[in-house]
Amino acid sequence: MQSPVRLVYLLRPTVKVGILLAVGFSVLAFVSTPFLLPEIADHYGISLGTASLIGVFQLGGFVIGTWGAGRWLQPRERVFVVSLLAAAAANLVSAALPAFALLASLRLVSGVALGLLAWYGWVQAFGDDRRMGDVAVAGPVVGVVAAPLVSLLLDAGGPRLVFAALAAVSLVPLAFGFRSEVKELPTDRARHRAVPAARVLLVCLGLFTLGGSAVFIYAVVLGTGDPGLSVALVAAGFSLNAVVAIPGARLRVTRRFPSLWMAATAVCAIVVATADWPWLFLGALVVWGFFFWAAIPGVFEVLASRSRYPEERVGDAQALMAAGRAGGPLLGGLLLDSAGATVLGIAGGGLMLAAAIGVFATRTIARPLGATPPARASGHGESLKPCSRRSWTGLAFGHGESLKSCSSWPRTGQRYDPAMSSEQTEGSGPDRDSLWYLPAFDTVEEERLHRKQRLAATYRIFAKLGFEDGAVGAAGHVTVRDPEDPETFWVNPWGVPFSHITASSLIRVDSDGNIVDGEGALLNGAAFAIHSQIHAARPDVVAAAHSHSMHGKSFSALGRPLRPLTQDACAFYDDHVIFDGYSGVVMELDEGKRIAAALGDCKAAILQNHGLLTVGASVDAAAGAFVAMDRACRSQLLAEAAGDPIDIPDDVARHTYSMVGTGLAMWFTFQPLYTETVREQPDLLD
Repeated sequence: MQSPVRLVYLLRPTVKVGILLAVGFSVLAFVSTPFLLPEIADHYGISLGTASLIGVFQLGGFVIGTWGAGRWLQPRERVFVVSLLAAAAANLVSAALPAFALLASLRLVSGVALGLLAWYGWVQAFGDDRRMGDVAVAGPVVGVVAAPLVSLLLDAGGPRLVFAALAAVSLVPLAFGFRSEVKELPTDRARHRAVPAARVLLVCLGLFTLGGSAVFIYAVVLGTGDPGLSVALVAAGFSLNAVVAIPGARLRVTRRFPSLWMAATAVCAIVVATADWPWLFLGALVVWGFFFWAAIPGVFEVLASRSRYPEERVGDAQALMAAGRAGGPLLGGLLLDSAGATVLGIAGGGLMLAAAIGVFATRTIARPLGATPPARASGHGESLKPCSRRSWTGLAFGHGESLKSCSSWPRTGQRYDPAMSSEQTEGSGPDRDSLWYLPAFDTVEEERLHRKQRLAATYRIFAKLGFEDGAVGAAGHVTVRDPEDPETFWVNPWGVPFSHITASSLIRVDSDGNIVDGEGALLNGAAFAIHSQIHAARPDVVAAAHSHSMHGKSFSALGRPLRPLTQDACAFYDDHVIFDGYSGVVMELDEGKRIAAALGDCKAAILQNHGLLTVGASVDAAAGAFVAMDRACRSQLLAEAAGDPIDIPDDVARHTYSMVGTGLAMWFTFQPLYTETVREQPDLLD
């Protein structure tokens, strides 16, 4: 019956299947706990509250794993493998049912491993709508079969068989793909304090899972009590809970109302704890799954959009939720033993309602930290082919795993948060993927030096590649906004060969063309006329590059766009324009305005009879795009000279663009060029 569900949601994932299975395994381990508690209490002759310590220790380990991973580890494959092996070993020894103290310690080890696996999975997806949905749905899919399976195993062999099965299942993800698509988290690993809104949301997640876990983990005890249900029927309720959780996790529309779903989950918790009617109990237990999994991805989206460093908050969120789950069994056991089920329901549901109110207030009051650029400046019709970029999903390095498509861009010098609110999903920008790969800085001086060094390196790279083409120091210009005063930009001094440019030799120019940094230097009038207008019209553009490269200016004379002849050329498919208004050397601001208007929201323009122009959210992206575009021009010139080349079909070109045309891909193109150039010419950094 569940095969179609698995096919729909797992055969076309955006996250590696092995990673999804590992996340599902962690759910299986936690689903087992409510069924194990009565058996463990009976086997060791202890109370339910004491038996709940195995859940507390396991979830405590989960907190340690998720919290520590986000601070000290990189999402590398060996972390994934070691975690699965540790989980297998802990469960295998647990199957012997050793002394209770040792069993609790083994559950701690298991929890650490599960925490590392959850962190590894969520860090692949955090801030990306579709990937978060895939990771979120992995748990419910496994949960469909987990509860009845655990119930059958308990009937067949008791806790020993359950732990042995967990040991075996933990090795299954190793047979599937689990390569990390997050290449590297920041190497300095300096932690940044969460902004107040993010701290509130983290506390709300902790309270929500604390209250929910306090009730949910005792659902077997509660269901077999006053409602009079059998363990098998409660297990069926758990399974249906997981079934309805799948659309809850996957439906995009549910993300808009996280506090509503949190409140509905709280009502379910109260009903589960207090219901006397068996079908009311089962109904609340089942719909709990939909409401809970509709809420969590939505809260994660709010958290990511209200965070300056969302990649750090993913570990914090998992840790706080795990802390809530760890405290839940202890709180629930104490309340159930001392005050009864009704008090348990009121206390658990009350905590969840408080969390829902907190999320609602934060989402309403605290605005997302990204900023939407204002409307573009109008042009005069020089663009023969308007840029009609769609909201493609950006893909990392062409491997096919999507990153967040986004269209809200930061003010210069501001860290971008990759998961934006639903109101910000339409728009445009030079890099439609998230900017998590860009470094963060503690001071504006550090960011300014970084930008200037990257800019100086770009000039050295352009010189190496021959982009000056005889007009040494006189033609071509790359600019980058100043992070402190974004109305000014840094550019090369006119007349200085590109091969001589250093970070300290760059000059800073204001919006009126005055040199505000760099005495005695000359400003290229064309550089100011073009770049000042692009920066004015495109607040999202941090850097722009233009030069008279041989292949670029030769191709521009044809007056037509790049064809999708090669995979590399697809990086510019439907993402560049032709500016056919050439009227001589650009010295007038009006000409620069027309170029900026023609560029629209694309990342590149072919200036007819002139050369190429590219823009980006970083120097790296703008320069990488220029190098890639010049190579694409060269390829097309060669191919058309040799014969009649065949275009890549539109649908294939469009898909290929989504893999090789993103800001991340352009940024990555620049990295080896930068590394090689700095090694050969370290003086450029001076």
